[in-house]
Amino acid sequence: MKHPFNALTRADVEKLKVKPISVANAGSGVTYNFTTSQLEDAINHLKTLYTGIVRNSFAAKILLLNEIH
Repeated sequence: MKHPFNALTRADVEKLKVKPISVANAGSGVTYNFTTSQLEDAINHLKTLYTGIVRNSFAAKILLLNEIH
């Protein structure tokens, strides 16, 4: 279920980060494109939830998982 990214709580992110990125029937060719500003917004939101460094790869993973789960 997709939630607005800026409304995700730390508990939501913790649930998402353990879900698989691969999806059954992924052969449909569905792609997800995120802009640089979406990634920057995701990083900024995740920084409010986590202390320390939030890596681009982690933010991109959570963006993708939020789209497919």
